[in-house]
Amino acid sequence: MIAKLQRKITWMIFLILSTVLGGIVIAINISNWQSTIHASDRFMELFLNPFPNPLKEETLDSNALREEIPDINAMSETASDGIPLSEMAPDQAPSSDNLLNLSESDENLQNEFSRNLAVPFGVEYARLTFDSDMNLLDSSMNISGIRESTIADYAREILENRSLEGTAHDLKYQMRIQKNGEYTLIFLNITPWIKQMQQALLLSACGLLIGFLAFGLLAHLLARNLVRPVAQSFERQQQFISDASHEFKTPLAVIRANADVLESEIGENKWLTCIQTEISRTGDLISSLLTLARLDSGSERKLHARFDLSHAILSVLMPFESMAYEKEVLLDWTVPPEIDYFGNETQIKQLTAILIDNAVKHAWTGSTISIRLQTVRHKLLLSVTNTGDTIPKEELNRIFERFYRIDKSRSREEGRYGLGLAIAQQIMKAHRGTLQAESENHQTTFTALFPLR
Repeated sequence: MIAKLQRKITWMIFLILSTVLGGIVIAINISNWQSTIHASDRFMELFLNPFPNPLKEETLDSNALREEIPDINAMSETASDGIPLSEMAPDQAPSSDNLLNLSESDENLQNEFSRNLAVPFGVEYARLTFDSDMNLLDSSMNISGIRESTIADYAREILENRSLEGTAHDLKYQMRIQKNGEYTLIFLNITPWIKQMQQALLLSACGLLIGFLAFGLLAHLLARNLVRPVAQSFERQQQFISDASHEFKTPLAVIRANADVLESEIGENKWLTCIQTEISRTGDLISSLLTLARLDSGSERKLHARFDLSHAILSVLMPFESMAYEKEVLLDWTVPPEIDYFGNETQIKQLTAILIDNAVKHAWTGSTISIRLQTVRHKLLLSVTNTGDTIPKEELNRIFERFYRIDKSRSREEGRYGLGLAIAQQIMKAHRGTLQAESENHQTTFTALFPLR
């Protein structure tokens, strides 16, 4: 029981710590992934619009714009070197053709800006411009391992599908339609970022594994320290029960001997009979307490061996025939021969005796008690069914408690303390099995399920 409690506490601590660590690692990886996506989107936006628009309100406010943008009238009257246009010679003034050529060079400036932007960040990109007939007008790229013609084929495929953004062949892309009907596509090679994320995930998995191992050891140590006071208290309790039971045996033996001597001298006497009955009941109680103490300590698990389960059950059944005959109850059993089982033969016999004795005492006169032993899905099933009073459902969960009796007055008269089913359940736990009770329509069935080993 203490070992089971320690395992539960260990798992509880381990799950709590592991959940916290797993949540932190997952949150970090999600944040890294979102940051990567945001960074790629930001680079894409910069490559598409490398020159910021000063007219956006979120970039500069109106007062700042007034300070930053020079006076257009002054610019029209002044040359680039600050000389008024009116004072310049005719051959020195800029022509209208040159002013128009400044706008035509924006595309080259953008390509140069994109190249300068990509180099320090190690971003592999490609920028392509197509006309309305999907003819390549201009390109700029630094993606290693991919030819320009291949990128152009990818771009034409995107243009045919009219997809503005997405991923194609491990390349993230965005398409922008210009006012003059041209198409500008930006490709980013996201393979390095994917590899970085994979490396981060691998490191996270290794960190989680190391963390789980450390948390497992920590949980074991904490659980052992937490359970230690309970274990010591339980051991002292079991030791007290064992010592007290042994100490009671001697005076009971003396009282029984003296009562027998008195009976031989003065004959039968109701007072002596009462003394002998109580001595017998007290002896049974002490024996039950010692059995429970041994089962709780697990000291008898070392006595498990392979034996003939069929023969063991039949040997217990025979003595109950006379008891059943006196109560006018019929015993009907089905026990296949030569079924071997690995366990404690003495405890299995005691379990069978407890179940049959309980069935006989609670069976109605003239009814039949059914005992069945069978193999079900690689498990052994021993069931004992009797016809009698239906056990209330709220009582079924408590009948395996120690000293619990449904009808306390009747149990007292019959000399029972409510320890039989508690002992039976402990025997099943010692054999890693289960004991269940069902009661419906005056049919009560106790089912013991043994795992085959």
